[in-house]
Amino acid sequence: YIKPIFRDFAKDLPEAAFIEVDVDESDELSAAVGIRAMSTFQFYRNGKKIDTMTGADPAGLKRLLNQHK
Repeated sequence: YIKPIFRDFAKDLPEAAFIEVDVDESDELSAAVGIRAMSTFQFYRNGKKIDTMTGADPAGLKRLLNQHK
């Protein structure tokens, strides 16, 4: 449900890096960055995590993307 919306946001914001992680295939990475639920969106700036959102909420994701531009 959220994947095509996520990909559309990535196209709309080419200056940002959007990375998809399959938690089933990348369980070590998921654990290392604290992903415990799907869908989880993390925002980083200069290598530091600045925000996290859990849940498939397109409006909430768009709000955070605009906030962290």
